Amino acid sequence: MRQWGRHVMEQRSVQVAVAVAVRTFIELTREIRKTHRNILVPPDHKADFHISIGF
Repeated sequence: MRQWGRHVMEQRSVQVAVAVAVRTFIELTREIRKTHRNILVPPDHKADFHISIGF
């Protein structure tokens, strides 16, 4: 039973890590879009990420 609890904790930390990575990625794309107008980043990227993670 203790092992199962650890597994749940690992799942949680993985979710948190993914969420942080996605947030960082979104911030980066926002900065890139601000500085380089010629780089095309679809604006619906953010929505797709949030849907896939389940926020």
